[in-house]
Amino acid sequence: MHKNKIRLGPRSMKGRMMLWMAVFLLPILVIMMICSTVTMRSYERQMQAYVQQMVAPFAAEMDTVLNSAMRYVAGKTIDFSLFEETEAKEKLTAIEKMEKLGDEISGELSVQEGIDAVFWWNGEKIWFVQNYNQSYAKNRTASLCLMEVLEEQSDQKSFYQGYQLFEVDDTYYLFLALDVRGGKIGCWFSEYSLMENLNSAKLDGLEKVVFQDSDGNLLDGELAENPREMEQYFVSNQELGSNPFSIVALWDKKVIFKPVYSLVKIVMWCLIAAYGLFVAYLFSVQRSVMRPLGRLVKVIGQVKKGEISEIEVDTKEPTEMQGVFYAMNDMIQEVKNLKIRVYEEQIAEQETKLQLYQLQLRPHFFLNILNSIVSFARSKDYQMVQKMTMFLAGHCRYILYHTWYVSLEDELAYTQNYVNMRSIQSGKESFYSEDVEETVLGAKIPILCVQIFVENAMKYAANAEEQIKIYVHAGKIQREQEDKLYIMIDDTGKGFSEEQIRKLQEDDGSTHGTEGDHGIGIVNVKQRLKILYGDCAKISFSNNEKGGAHIEMEVPFWEKIEGGARER
Repeated sequence: MHKNKIRLGPRSMKGRMMLWMAVFLLPILVIMMICSTVTMRSYERQMQAYVQQMVAPFAAEMDTVLNSAMRYVAGKTIDFSLFEETEAKEKLTAIEKMEKLGDEISGELSVQEGIDAVFWWNGEKIWFVQNYNQSYAKNRTASLCLMEVLEEQSDQKSFYQGYQLFEVDDTYYLFLALDVRGGKIGCWFSEYSLMENLNSAKLDGLEKVVFQDSDGNLLDGELAENPREMEQYFVSNQELGSNPFSIVALWDKKVIFKPVYSLVKIVMWCLIAAYGLFVAYLFSVQRSVMRPLGRLVKVIGQVKKGEISEIEVDTKEPTEMQGVFYAMNDMIQEVKNLKIRVYEEQIAEQETKLQLYQLQLRPHFFLNILNSIVSFARSKDYQMVQKMTMFLAGHCRYILYHTWYVSLEDELAYTQNYVNMRSIQSGKESFYSEDVEETVLGAKIPILCVQIFVENAMKYAANAEEQIKIYVHAGKIQREQEDKLYIMIDDTGKGFSEEQIRKLQEDDGSTHGTEGDHGIGIVNVKQRLKILYGDCAKISFSNNEKGGAHIEMEVPFWEKIEGGARER
């Protein structure tokens, strides 16, 4: 019998729920990730514009300072003759003029924001005047480095290069050098001086501001050596007008993107909460729907096997499932009642068939015996008439007071009486032998199931010249752990023809005799065995090697039958 197994798979309800959870939640997760990415990029563009707007005023201010310094230097005139070697009297005058020039430049620098120092270089020496709030040591070091740069450029063709760059002690300086008669004049700015206002503004998230040249190189030693450090910053770039430099502002991403991070965090928590609610919903469905359905499938399997007669209804389950179980209980009760009715109808039908078969046998025996009595009466053998009449009375008592089953002992006794009667009737003594185990004498068998075959053997051997011999064997065997009663009937007659054996072995439910008129009795026995035992009884027909019929019967070994109940 096919046995259904409930497995978790794509075709099960639980598997489909898991599949739909993935189908429902995965697109939402993908959409949320896409939305987060789009939002992040949009916010990044907005922040780029925002920080550039924040830096733009300071960049414009730097641009103004650089351009103002350029105009100041371009309009400044220096007499380089003051720095030439002169006599002592003239030298004192030159020193006084130089001091006056220094005071003049120093006063002018007080109103020039950002300029660290103004210098002039005659090709051999460099002089500078620094702003009052600057460090002389740093400017002195810067002037020496600048002089080396100017000496390197002295071999090149003289042309205007605008602001240029040099580095001193990890500090970058912008300088401007204009060619004048007798040398060069210019100024320089340190990166700290130019960016002082921007750094002091304390803009939220601003970590560092550096210059970038026209080639894209950052003017910062640490960032130049470790370019990967740029990945941790949000970078904005602001060009400085006509100057060949731009300002690169490095912003802390955690500060700049804090609103977006907060929004993403809120969305993620909402998504996690949605996942949690969905999982809780699945558990609720599992508890309120899937578990009762699983129980229903299990109960149906038990009902199918006949292991349960009534389903216990759990009041904690949903009302719909309770209704299903109540309906199942009503259906089970109806099926039980239907089975009882069908069983009763089958019993009644079997009883009717058995009664018909019994009626088939009774005329058969009555006619045979009455014909014998008539024969003896015609021959005026009243003694035999008396014996035959007594046999008829015993026959009637046997078949009238025993309906379906008789003991094997009674059946054999009745068969012996029939053999004696038949021998008297025919005038030929027949040899009849019984070999029966004593333990099976009380076994119940269908009435006349032995006598029929003995009668047929004697009937069809009536015209035989030799004495017919009939042997009956009975005993108990065990098949498939169940006791069986076997009965074998052999005779020395002419046996069955092949056509008769073929028809007798057929299980077609026919109620007629075989060709050769072996009578309705044999078929009657077959039908009664089938009704009373079903497939538990077997009967076979064959011929012995030396001639004669051989019949084997095998039925369940029952010792007591009361009210339809069978005991072994």
